[in-house]
Amino acid sequence: MPASYAEARNMVFRQTRKPSSEGFSAMAGRNFGCEKTSVCCRQIVSIAPTIQDVDMRISRGSVPLIPLKDFGSSPFVEHGIFVEALEECVNLRSKRMEVHRHDYVELFLLRGKGSVLIDFENYPLSGRSLVAVGPGRVHAWQADKMTGLYIAFTQEFFDGASPPPSVLFDYPFMFGSELASVVHLEPKQVAPVRNLFRDINREFENREKLALEMIRNQLRALMIHVARLCAATKSRDRHWCERRQ
Repeated sequence: MPASYAEARNMVFRQTRKPSSEGFSAMAGRNFGCEKTSVCCRQIVSIAPTIQDVDMRISRGSVPLIPLKDFGSSPFVEHGIFVEALEECVNLRSKRMEVHRHDYVELFLLRGKGSVLIDFENYPLSGRSLVAVGPGRVHAWQADKMTGLYIAFTQEFFDGASPPPSVLFDYPFMFGSELASVVHLEPKQVAPVRNLFRDINREFENREKLALEMIRNQLRALMIHVARLCAATKSRDRHWCERRQ
C-alpha cells in the first residue's frame, strides 16, 4: 500500500549521496561505455540518491513506479511527452499525489500554497513556484489548493536524435545535485517561465504539423531557463547565509 504524504513526512530520514561521478544506478539495456558514470545513457530509470531510514533500510523498489503510459494512450504519450493542468492531476490522478516515482522527468509551474516531498525532504510552496523532479526521485504532493501546469517527458523524447550521453546530464538539478529542485519565483521571473510553459501547452493541445519537434525545441529552451533560475537561487541562498553569519 503506497504511503500517504502525511505518513512519509512523519518518517525521519537521512540521505546519503554518492559523489556525482558514481551517484547513478546502472540499469539493464545497452552499454554505451560512459567513462565517468556507470549509468546506461539511454536507459535512465533510477538516478536519485540513496535513501536510508534511521532504523531500517527503505527499498526504492517498494515505492510505486508510475509509467508515462498511465496518462493514457495517445500518439504524444507514445512519443514520450504529456502536458496537463495540475488541477486535472489532483482530481483525476490521486495516486500521483501519494509517494511514488517515475522513469521520466516532470516540470511544474505552480501557483498557491502547498508542499512537495522530494527524496523525503519537504519543500513548502507558496506564491509562484517552479519544481523539477528527475527520473527515479521519490516524491509526493499536498497540492489541493494549488493550480498550474506540468510537463512530463522521457529522456528519449528530450534527446531526440542526439547521440549518447543523454543531454539530460547537462541539467544536474534534475538529479538532486547542489542546485535547487524547487525555485520560489520572484515577480519579475514569472512571465518568461509562464510563457514557455504556455507555448509548450499550446503546441501539445493544437497538435499541428511538426508539433513534436516544436515542443522538443521549446522544452530545451525551458530547461536552459530553469537551469539559470536554479543556479541563481543557489547563489541567492548562499549570499543570504553569508549575511546571517
